Amino acid sequence: MGMIKAGIVGCGRMGMERAAALEKLGARLAWFCDPDPGRAEALAKQFSGSWTLRSEDLDLGSLDAVFVCVPPGHRGLIESQCLARSIPLFVEKPIGLSAEHAAPLLEQLERHRVINAVGYMNRYRNSVRLAREVLSSRKVLGITCVWVGRKYRVAWWGVENLSGGPFNEQGTHVVDLCRCLVGEVGAIKSVAARPENSSDPEHGVAVALQFSNGPLGTVFYNCEAKEKDIRLDVFCDDGTLTLEGWDFTMTKNSIDGNLPKPESQEIFLKETQAFLHALGSNDQSLIECDFAEAYRTQRVVDRIRESFADHGDSRAIEV
Repeated sequence: MGMIKAGIVGCGRMGMERAAALEKLGARLAWFCDPDPGRAEALAKQFSGSWTLRSEDLDLGSLDAVFVCVPPGHRGLIESQCLARSIPLFVEKPIGLSAEHAAPLLEQLERHRVINAVGYMNRYRNSVRLAREVLSSRKVLGITCVWVGRKYRVAWWGVENLSGGPFNEQGTHVVDLCRCLVGEVGAIKSVAARPENSSDPEHGVAVALQFSNGPLGTVFYNCEAKEKDIRLDVFCDDGTLTLEGWDFTMTKNSIDGNLPKPESQEIFLKETQAFLHALGSNDQSLIECDFAEAYRTQRVVDRIRESFADHGDSRAIEV
């Protein structure tokens, strides 16, 4: 395919991560675009030969791919323009404010099929890949997930119509891993923290999951702690897998005793490289999470948020 030429929309933390990864992998950074032109200019100066564009003037004609790194509330228009031109897309997670917000893009993607990926980077970790392999031949009894940490310290994160809410932007990681490791979710019950226990009810959420293939699961999410505490346990009839920390290190495998190889690359570099390999070989199967898969995760996140918005109504919500 030769040198891949990419554009980046959104020049915050993830735009910077993708730009650095692309440069390391030998791709050409053509241009940067951001709602804040000054931020795009600052990032473009770090990459020789790059320039900046306004969102209404995007130059898509000569690109091999576009990386969409703007907040969820700004999603939709850029992706639609790319798909209309059959430009491959890498979109950060989550895919939007809701499944309804993202649905038009999924429909458009079915008409304009291109290589596409969504940034659920944990699926690329050696620990998660090994867990998926081990669990594929086991009877899974259930899964428990904990994601406790701090609020993401950027202005848009706490704004509902920009992030979709804390659980939509952050809790989505463990929801996606539940689907990845155990299967599709059939029904959900969830509750949110009472006002006296949280600055905002959505900042503390407890969820019960019933998977379509039988197992049960729980998710506890909170973003009002001083430090991160992340953990995932999968229970089988013949043992348990435990993954811990932001990098989901496998600390226990009492099923077959195997542990994953240490990571040889930083996770965003590894994920970006997989996308470039998919582009070079025109092989969508090299992508761990595409837009359609991320849409299914988004539907579960939406149902969780719908459930705890019912103010304690414990009825099961079908997914």
